[in-house]
Amino acid sequence: MPPTTASYGATEVPAAKEETFNVESLAPYIAEFVGTFILVFTVGCCSITGSGTWNATAIGSVLMVMIYATGPVSGGNLNPAVSLALFLSGKIDLKKMLGYWAAQLVAGIVAGFCFCALLSPNNVGIAAKAPFTVAHAAIVEIIYTFMICFVVLNCAGSKRNNPKEDGNQFFALAIGFVIIAGGYATGDISGACFNPAVSLGLDISSHGITNGLIWAVVELLGACLAAILFRICRPEEQMDDAELSTYKLPRLLPVRMRSDEEHLANVGRAALLGHDGASAGGANAAGPSQPRDALSSCAIQVDEVKDVMKRNVDQMLQNMDKTANLETSTQELAQQANAFRSTARRTRKKMCWQNAKMYLALSGTCLIFLLIVGWASGWFSR
Repeated sequence: MPPTTASYGATEVPAAKEETFNVESLAPYIAEFVGTFILVFTVGCCSITGSGTWNATAIGSVLMVMIYATGPVSGGNLNPAVSLALFLSGKIDLKKMLGYWAAQLVAGIVAGFCFCALLSPNNVGIAAKAPFTVAHAAIVEIIYTFMICFVVLNCAGSKRNNPKEDGNQFFALAIGFVIIAGGYATGDISGACFNPAVSLGLDISSHGITNGLIWAVVELLGACLAAILFRICRPEEQMDDAELSTYKLPRLLPVRMRSDEEHLANVGRAALLGHDGASAGGANAAGPSQPRDALSSCAIQVDEVKDVMKRNVDQMLQNMDKTANLETSTQELAQQANAFRSTARRTRKKMCWQNAKMYLALSGTCLIFLLIVGWASGWFSR
């Protein structure tokens, strides 16, 4: 039965269709499940049968290709920490984040049991590698999960670095290299998970859960830190498209442009120097060619002075014409100024409140991180 139409005045607008279940609405969640499953399955197989020299490269490579494969469908999160960072940065909504979490965590657990069944009786438990402690492992998991989320936000989530109309094609490569760097740096400390789906998938399939939960919590903490610093480093992310199109980064070193007045002074100075040189040359030279050359040079420089003066006069006439064409009344300008001041005050209050919340969250995150460092260093046991 064709959809009915609702009439609004002289225009007929198609009535809203009843929402029906379809597989296409599940496509992003299926993509997240498949991508996370392949990632966790590769991590488990590499940990049991792979080479310690190439494990990090293999895992980083499979993450890169799965991000490229699932990116156009779901964004290629494949990591609950990344989904949390994107949510805190305003890139996805709460409903999508929770749906991605469900797909990623289920995929990680299923992948863990699959590789354990394939390679039985071997399994991969989550634990700190001797002689390091859980606190040491937590610190490196926070740092490198922060690194992954920060790279994702800047390479794939930034409006300026990855605009909709001209997106970059290197984002998955950058994310994969973070895994490679972190795997070689911390594989012998914490196992280099950097992903709650990996941590819980490996630990639950190995009949444990405590360490997996600890790893997952600190990884989510790293995601929160990445989202906070992303908002601080990328203030333009809070702008709308109209403001972003005119936004320019502040220059660290101002560029000094030479004005027409400076050019005029330099030309006049050169003309005087040329005239003096011509006079001295005429007094000492035997032939009449040198005075003629000096006069020709002066004439050329005088023409340049005239051209500069003509440009300045033309510019002044244009400015006078623009001023003459302004017909806005003083009352309208005053109203616009009052409206602008009112909007600026409201915007300033809003930005101050947002900055206060951001710095409070950053302070809390840093405090938790310092407590973990203190725990790892044994400060509280002295």
